Amino acid sequence: MKGFILSLCVFALLAGGIVLNAIYIDKACQKLSEELDALPPVTDATAQTAALYEHWEQEKGKFGISVSLQTLDKIDAIFAELDYAVRFHDAATFERCRALAGVALKEIQENEGLVPKNWI
Repeated sequence: MKGFILSLCVFALLAGGIVLNAIYIDKACQKLSEELDALPPVTDATAQTAALYEHWEQEKGKFGISVSLQTLDKIDAIFAELDYAVRFHDAATFERCRALAGVALKEIQENEGLVPKNWI
């Protein structure tokens, strides 16, 4: 009986960790998406892009617990290209990278969310 209770406690801790992780990732992705959407035009986006990248670097370490490294590397590459676009005032690349980063963040939210498709 003690073994059963212990296993239930371990299960509850694991389930709680999964739920907390999913909630954290969802909120962090929403915040990053809001910052991404709030970026001004490419000619004025230097400071905001740097702040966005700094925020991403802080979150990336926490995301690494459950998000694939391939996805994290993809977003890193997108942010590097976004930085290039800001430095050289390349509006087309800037808008493309904003869209790609938004899609990648939505992908993380979907893959890490508490939805039935992720339970199978």
